[in-house]
Amino acid sequence: EVRVFRGFHRVEPGKDREMIKADLRKGINWLPGIEVFGEGIFIAFKESSLQKWVGSENHSIDNRIDPMKTRLKDSSLEDFQEPHARFVMLHTFAHLLIRQLSFECGYSASSLKEKIYSTDPSDTSSTPMSGILIYTADSDSEGSLGGLVRQGFPDRLFPTIRSALLKSSCWRGQKGYQAPL
Repeated sequence: EVRVFRGFHRVEPGKDREMIKADLRKGINWLPGIEVFGEGIFIAFKESSLQKWVGSENHSIDNRIDPMKTRLKDSSLEDFQEPHARFVMLHTFAHLLIRQLSFECGYSASSLKEKIYSTDPSDTSSTPMSGILIYTADSDSEGSLGGLVRQGFPDRLFPTIRSALLKSSCWRGQKGYQAPL
């Protein structure tokens, strides 16, 4: 992974024009960056299963996502896209899995990161995407302990996913709600 520092905001995130650039207004035409190495697990979700879940749980999903949309509109985070069921499910699942993996592979939860691969299902111009990458990458030795890759093998991954779902409140029987498998 290559990480590039573009700049920062003071106190609260804001618009790009309010960002303090990495060059500190000195007109430098390059950005500081670092290449890091690590390991990860990628999980792709079956498109037809996601569509079926959204269709069958539409009312429950809307009740959970509508407040998120309202909070986003009321915030100053203008660059964020409006949340949709696919993204929220993938993001939630990623965090459940990160919590469980931290117990099982030796990495701290704060050293595990997620990348969400999700397209808005209402956008017919793009190819549907629904996947997550749970990974760790660092410039020191914690980027390559090997425990995360080992947890990605089917004989370990499926029990880990099951444990993560069983420990989540959505799986333990909130009325009328089931997580898709």
